[in-house]
Amino acid sequence: MNCPKCGAPVPSKKTFCDSCGTDLTVYRRIIRFSNAYYNSGLEKARVRNLSGAIIDLKRSLEINKKNTDARNLLGLVYFECGEVVQALSEWVISKNIQPEENLAAAYISNLQKDAGKLDVINQTIKKFNIALGNAQGGNEDVAKIQLKKVLAQNPKLIKGYHLLALLFMKDEEYDRARKLLRKALKIDMTNTTTLRYLKEIDEATGMPPAQEGRFLLLGRRKRSEEEKPAHAGKNSRSGLPPFLREHPFSAGTIGLIMGLLLGAVAAGILFIPAARRSINREANERIAEYSQEAADLRNELAQKDSQVTGAQQTADTSVSKLNEAVALSSSYEHLSAALKEYYGDNEEKAAEHLAAVDPALLSEDARASYTKMANDMRSLLFEKLKETGIAKLNSGDMPGAVSTLTRAAELNGDNEEVQMALTQAKDELAKQQAQEGTVQVIPAQEG
Repeated sequence: MNCPKCGAPVPSKKTFCDSCGTDLTVYRRIIRFSNAYYNSGLEKARVRNLSGAIIDLKRSLEINKKNTDARNLLGLVYFECGEVVQALSEWVISKNIQPEENLAAAYISNLQKDAGKLDVINQTIKKFNIALGNAQGGNEDVAKIQLKKVLAQNPKLIKGYHLLALLFMKDEEYDRARKLLRKALKIDMTNTTTLRYLKEIDEATGMPPAQEGRFLLLGRRKRSEEEKPAHAGKNSRSGLPPFLREHPFSAGTIGLIMGLLLGAVAAGILFIPAARRSINREANERIAEYSQEAADLRNELAQKDSQVTGAQQTADTSVSKLNEAVALSSSYEHLSAALKEYYGDNEEKAAEHLAAVDPALLSEDARASYTKMANDMRSLLFEKLKETGIAKLNSGDMPGAVSTLTRAAELNGDNEEVQMALTQAKDELAKQQAQEGTVQVIPAQEG
């Protein structure tokens, strides 16, 4: 274990850091509790109690946000539930916390290698949101078709099973809903939503399917025993009236045949409306399916047209996203280096790294660490920002100069050199934008 203050290695049984003298009793207790919740989550994940595993792993991270093992496992559990975006978010955070020897890097790399699969998963999330909107808007047939396609492409998406089963339950198609919920139960055996829906189906149908079959079999046996003649031996026909013994096709036989015919007619009268409803439902589903296919074709054609006309815009957006990702990664790397230098009492180098951090890109926790160090090293950070901003102004990087000098002015607004350089940078940036015919929004910076 390393000391959280100075980073020096500490033997496992020591309660004080030999380098800085920090008391590590509370810190060791925090680590122990976090690991206990991680172990509990791991055991639950092994038996497919994914809901319970998520709860325990979140508790582990609430106690120790730097527990990368718990964060990586939480990402794997999310991935197993079909929540790929949440899984990727956990792995990216884990990699930023521990850049070296981290399994999260392998998980992210595997996803990025199969770009087609990742794109399909992104499309399924979008289609699920569209299906949810259709279900809420009353277009339930269209929602069913979309959800079937979503589950065909992403068979682990538990919330897709829940929504489709709910639509079937609304139409009283309990058998189809039960089959979907059983598939969801195989993914997460203790999901409370799945179990609640199954209980509602059991209450609506009267009993679970296994009990229905058992009681139906017992009822048939009981009826057969009650209808069995008291003397079914060899000479049982001798107890019948003579006209039934001598004339097989008698009035009793004719009555039996008439009763069967009347029963068939009654059954037809009872089942015809149900059959009609089933036929109408299937017809509506077919119509909705054809309408959805036509809509998909129209959307595909529109997308192709949009791709042809907006190719340059897509390229610009990709470059912008790439630059944002590079800037985000760079900010976290400099913040990590600044923390290391800050706790190592090297404030000058810490200020150099802080000057390269863009606080607007940081998460809430990371921004809090940045703000604390910035307040502690206000004068040093101001000098570094002023120096960097003026260097960017002289090199022609006007957007960077405006951003950096603005942060310097927030730390010391009375400095005339910064104010003059900032005014010059803004004027030059406005001229560049006028020449290019574009308008660029400079984001607000936080100190």
